[in-house]
Amino acid sequence: MTRRDKWVIAHRGAHSRQVPENTMPAFQEAIRLGASMIEFDVRRLADSTLVVHHDADIGGQSLAALTWGKFHDLGSEAGKVVPTLHQVLDFCAGRIRLLIEVKEAGFEPELLDALFAARYAVRDYIAISFLPEVLHELRHRQPGIRIGLLTERKAVDDAIEAMQAVQADFLCPSVDRLDAASLARCARAAVRLLPWTVRRLDLDRLLDAECVAGVITEDVAFALQRQTSELG
Repeated sequence: MTRRDKWVIAHRGAHSRQVPENTMPAFQEAIRLGASMIEFDVRRLADSTLVVHHDADIGGQSLAALTWGKFHDLGSEAGKVVPTLHQVLDFCAGRIRLLIEVKEAGFEPELLDALFAARYAVRDYIAISFLPEVLHELRHRQPGIRIGLLTERKAVDDAIEAMQAVQADFLCPSVDRLDAASLARCARAAVRLLPWTVRRLDLDRLLDAECVAGVITEDVAFALQRQTSELG
């Protein structure tokens, strides 16, 4: 697999100081730049609305206790227009593939229903989570779905074992866990990696690593430049 075959995945969209993460402008910019995928986070509000938001709270209030109206107002007060999952799916359909991080258990059926209603095929997205029970439930309900296990502090052998236990297609470790020995271990185990959040200084070595299927990065433009460089 060459660099050109690997995915450059925009972490919470192509955001910046002017463009907040996990917003429609960030997703639009990722599409404009030519990212392979957009990564974003999904949570559920008290009224069952699925929203694209990383943190479990906003304005000091728990999302689990908020209806859409109150949540929207708090986001506006913070200077951020937070989209619903349906808005993001409608906007991205046919334009870019998705890497969807499911932040909590319990709304897997609603997520799959939303993807089906927006006419997404299983090839159009990958679902990832830190929660094995979420991945089990998604695979049970949608056998053809591609899933990835997120890990942060696990040693590589433990992460591989956890990934295999859930029968994930991808392991999504923190980039800080991927030294040369870890990459070699993943290659021997035929593990496909989607590391996060890949910084500029790590891009070349990860784009050249055989076991890396793609990189989740906030430096989208730079990553795309390195992906097509003569070093690849």
